[in-house]
Amino acid sequence: YIAFDNVQCAQPLVTGAYVAPTIALKNVGIETASNIDVVLSTESEYIDLISNTATVPAIAPDEIYEIADNFAFNVDVEIPNNKKVRFFLTCTSGDNVWESKFDLTFSAPEFTMSNISNTELNPGGNGTVTFQITNDGNADAENAIFEVYASSDDLAIESNVIEIGAIAAGETVEVVANITVGSNVEIGSTYELSYLMSAGHYSVDGSYIITVGNIVEGFETGDFSAYEWQFGGSAN
Repeated sequence: YIAFDNVQCAQPLVTGAYVAPTIALKNVGIETASNIDVVLSTESEYIDLISNTATVPAIAPDEIYEIADNFAFNVDVEIPNNKKVRFFLTCTSGDNVWESKFDLTFSAPEFTMSNISNTELNPGGNGTVTFQITNDGNADAENAIFEVYASSDDLAIESNVIEIGAIAAGETVEVVANITVGSNVEIGSTYELSYLMSAGHYSVDGSYIITVGNIVEGFETGDFSAYEWQFGGSAN
């Protein structure tokens, strides 16, 4: 009886990788198995099998036989982080057919927006919006690019596309967008900033609302009628 024993991969199990695993089989039966045809398969859409067959001359009882340089596959560039993929091994010797299975877990980048903050933005003035993005994946991201756009021409962004480069797994990067507010913009106006962080097929996007200026009560009316105040508390 031929069964899967272990698998070793010299290459990292990450997005876009070429992997040539060494697969070990063990004869857990009491007789020698000869002329064993071995087929590796998977139902995963993220794995492209390049070479998936091997022939083993013989495996004696309790012997472990390693198959190297026979199996190979490519990992899809869109595989999700922490994706577990199941592989199947079918071993055939004469009329005997033995089936085994094993799992491999693959890594990829995974972006999250950790925090967004901005300085005060006033009509005719300059300010900044700071984005903090974390690669929560288990693989490094390469050639990352950050894009940010305003919902109105009232806001002029110095650079809509910012090249970030590599972001290591677990690393947080800070991106600062320099913004100029139009001089005719009214205090209290709100605008939407749309952002996108991408590296290959991995990305995070969203939007952020900013308000121009701070509305301050000058109390010139003498009766709190300029704005919609809410009052609380008690008096004796």
